[in-house]
Amino acid sequence: MATTRKDWLVQQGLHLFMSTSGVKSVEEVQCVQLTNLLRQAQHTAFGRAHGFDALLRQKLTGKELFEAYKSKVPIFTYDEMTELWWNRALAGESDVCWPGQIPFVAISSGTSGTYRKKIPMTSQLIQSNRKGALRQIMAFPSFGLSYSTLMGETLMLGETTALVDKGTHLEGYMSSIMLNQMPFLARMRMKPEASIRQMSEWNERINRIIVKAPDWDIHCLSGLPSWTNLLFEQIIRYHGLNNLHDIWPNLSVFAHGGLSFDPYRSLFRQYLGRDITCLDSYIASEGYIACQTEPMQSGLTMQSDIGIFFEFIPFNASNFDENGHLLPTYDSFCLGEVSEGIDYALLLSTPAGAWRYMLGDTVQFTDVVRNQIRVTGRTQHFINLCGEHLIMANMLEAMQLVTEQLHFSAPEFTILPQHRGNTFFHEWFIGVEAQAPPDSEPVVQILDRYLRQINIYYRELRDDSILSLPLIHMLPKEYFYRYLESKGKIGGQHKFPKVLTELHRRQWIDYLHTCGLY
Repeated sequence: MATTRKDWLVQQGLHLFMSTSGVKSVEEVQCVQLTNLLRQAQHTAFGRAHGFDALLRQKLTGKELFEAYKSKVPIFTYDEMTELWWNRALAGESDVCWPGQIPFVAISSGTSGTYRKKIPMTSQLIQSNRKGALRQIMAFPSFGLSYSTLMGETLMLGETTALVDKGTHLEGYMSSIMLNQMPFLARMRMKPEASIRQMSEWNERINRIIVKAPDWDIHCLSGLPSWTNLLFEQIIRYHGLNNLHDIWPNLSVFAHGGLSFDPYRSLFRQYLGRDITCLDSYIASEGYIACQTEPMQSGLTMQSDIGIFFEFIPFNASNFDENGHLLPTYDSFCLGEVSEGIDYALLLSTPAGAWRYMLGDTVQFTDVVRNQIRVTGRTQHFINLCGEHLIMANMLEAMQLVTEQLHFSAPEFTILPQHRGNTFFHEWFIGVEAQAPPDSEPVVQILDRYLRQINIYYRELRDDSILSLPLIHMLPKEYFYRYLESKGKIGGQHKFPKVLTELHRRQWIDYLHTCGLY
C-alpha cells in the first residue's frame, strides 16, 4: 500500500501525541502510570485515607513502589468501591477518589448483571480512552489500511447517545460519553445522525438505520458482533440485497469487542461481498485495556502507557474459592512479572478513581514480551460443579471446533451446571442457524471429545464417571435475542452470558417453558 503525504502527516501526529518520553520497559512505563495516579489523587479523601502522600515522599520506583502500594490499598470489587467511596462522588461531593467533581457517569449492565453499574468517568479517563483508540488507528498500516479510511462515514451500532443531566453530572453509556466528547467534525461523519442516535428505543433506532442504510457511504462500523450480524441480516432482507457491499462498497473495517468474534465469523462473511478488516479490542466502562495492533497476532496488546495501572492475580484455588470470590491468601503481580498460559483476574487503578479495582474478567498472556493477552472469562462465570474448572475460553474453543467439524453456525450458547442426586452434568443450550443439524447426538459426542482434549480436569472427571455427558438443546438463535429483549437488554452492549448463575437460570427455563422449548 502506497503511503500518501496525508497518511504520513497523520502518522507523525499520532506518534507525537502517543509519545512516552523515551521510557522503554513495561515496568518503567507502569511505574510512571502508578506514580502519576498517586500524585494526582494524593489530596483526595481516598488518597489521604490510604497514605498516598507518604508513598510519594519515599520516592520509590519499580517493584518497591508496587509492593508499598499493595500494602496501603486493599482490593475493591464494584460493590465495595461504590458503597465506600463512589456513592459520595455520585452525590456531588468533590475530591473523593479523584480531584474535583465527577463530570460523567458511565452506565454498564455487564454481561448478565441484574442491575446497572454506574462507573465514574473523568476528563483524564476520557483522554486515556482516546489514546487507546488512537493506538489502534496507528496500527492501520499494518493491516494494509489507509488513514483516509477514517475520512469516510462510520456506523456506530450501540446504545442511545442521549446523556441524562443528574444535576451534579451527566449520565449515559461509556460509548455515548466518548462520542459526545469527540470533535464536531468527527461526529459529523458518524452514522446514524444524532436525531436517530439519541432515540431511547433500540428497535426504533434499528428500524430507522435499516431504512436509511442505502443513503450512507459506510467505510467503517463498530459494535458487538451479535447485534451487528442481526442488523446485516435485516438490511439485506429489507432491501433485497445480495450482500452489504451492494450498498456500502467502501466498507472495509469492523471494530468490535466485548465478545469473541469466532462464533460470528462465518455468518459475517455470508453477509458481505468481500472480506474486510476486523479489529478486536478490549474496552470496559472502567478503561481501554487492550487492542489488536497487527494481523494474526496471538492476542491483544495491553495499553500500558495511557494512564492505567494493571495488576494480575492468578485465577486458581489458592487465590479464589469455588464461587470465584477472592481468598485472603491471594498475591498479585504487575506487568513484567506475569507468565504465559496462566489465567489471571485483572485489577485496574485508573484516572477516574478506581483503585485496585477487580474488573471481574480473567485474562491469559499469549506473549509476555509483547504484552499480549486474550480474555478467557469472568471470575464468577465459570463452571466448577465438581472440580472441572471449565472457563469461558474452553467453552468457546470447544464450540468452535464442533461447528467447524459439523458445518453449522452457532452464534449463541449458554450453559447450566446441573446437579441431580449423585449426577453432575452440563446442560447446553445452543442457538443455531437454520442449516444446523436437527440431531443433537453428534453434537454431544464431539463436544464431549473436544472438552476432554482442552481441559484435563474435565477429562479426569468424565473418565471417573463423576461428570456425565453434556445434555444438549438445539434452539433457533432468535430465542436468545428475544429473551434478552424480554429483560430490557436488547441491543447495544448487552450480551447473553455463557454460564447461567442460579439467579438467572429459573428465568431462562421459565422463558423456554412459555415458548414450548423445554
